Amino acid sequence: MEPIGTTGLGPFGIRGVQGHHLDEGPTALVVAHLPKPARMEGVSTVDPLLAARARVLSDLTTAGLADAPTVSLVEDCLARRRWWLAQWQQGAAYVDGLLAQDVQDALFDNSRRWPVCIGCANPVEHSLTIEPELGPDPHWVCSESGTLVAALGALASAAPPAIS
Repeated sequence: MEPIGTTGLGPFGIRGVQGHHLDEGPTALVVAHLPKPARMEGVSTVDPLLAARARVLSDLTTAGLADAPTVSLVEDCLARRRWWLAQWQQGAAYVDGLLAQDVQDALFDNSRRWPVCIGCANPVEHSLTIEPELGPDPHWVCSESGTLVAALGALASAAPPAIS
């Protein structure tokens, strides 16, 4: 094989090689060289909204509510919070609890209660609430007894064991 030329296209390079294959005649091979991705120093790779989404979806999954309509509802709430966070970047520490509250309110508007307290002796169905209402490290608390149940995203660890 012998080189047939190299051309530069900005940061890209294309090189061609020509040769002969015994059964098929002349052949050409073109190889494109792409630049290495730029490194972004000092930029966090963790999107606070995606982290909040993961925590909320984890708790929805624990409750058996991670169906398509509910996930779409989460995405709608996420889009509204994305706008809010763009207006106030310092609110990143609060977005977890706010997204959970948004989803909880939207589900309630659709006549679905989430998450339901399952560890309370109170026979009347009632929800857990997020505390603090606006603060970092949100957690679920029983709205009747005030008992701490689990951190947001960790309802699975607070669920009672399944009865066999």
